[in-house]
Amino acid sequence: MTRNKTLTKLEKFRNSALYCAVMSTFAGFGVVVLCILIFSLLITRFDAPDSFVTVLACLALCIGAYTSGLICAKKKRKNGLFFGLCCGGMMFLLVMILGAIFAKVAITQHFTSKLLMTIICACFGGIIGVNSRRKKY
Repeated sequence: MTRNKTLTKLEKFRNSALYCAVMSTFAGFGVVVLCILIFSLLITRFDAPDSFVTVLACLALCIGAYTSGLICAKKKRKNGLFFGLCCGGMMFLLVMILGAIFAKVAITQHFTSKLLMTIICACFGGIIGVNSRRKKY
């Protein structure tokens, strides 16, 4: 009897908004890493100035935040703006924490612009994810 209750609690947690937002944030971060790998391959092929590298890093962050909001909103099918905001905030916190650990830089001069870019792109992803059609098989 307790085993069935445990399974239902696990299923409830997996269907919760928090689980969905966290998992889509990690998926979005995976997209950021993939974009950075592709962009670094392009930069090694062509000589690029430092400002171009910064632009590509911000573009990768925006693409990942958009993907995060899109995945979460497609899964929940409601409150796309709110879930995009949550995913964007979590994505920004994840990037800031990893930046503090590995680059030893927590707050830079681009702090607010990165926060706004991440949240706006994730909100757009959330809105588009809610309003997109479901696949019919």
